[in-house]
Amino acid sequence: MESMVERVGAELRKECLEVFGATWSNDVAWRFARAAIEAMRVPTNGMVDVGTEARWQSAIRDADSVREIWQHMIDAALKEQEKVG
Repeated sequence: MESMVERVGAELRKECLEVFGATWSNDVAWRFARAAIEAMRVPTNGMVDVGTEARWQSAIRDADSVREIWQHMIDAALKEQEKVG
């Protein structure tokens, strides 16, 4: 199973290749991935609101419920960027 750093790093490497026509080494990609994940460590108010609402709807019965809440919170974070850009 790949780690979240490896997963994010792989996506960063693909984006770099697509946008700039170049690629990063795994070490560089993982460094940027760690920085991105660390930046997400503290959720925004919008993410907390969405997570709280999803928690009440799912009643956190199992691991799938936790995954669903996490995905709702990340979706909320991505939508925040859409409002700015």
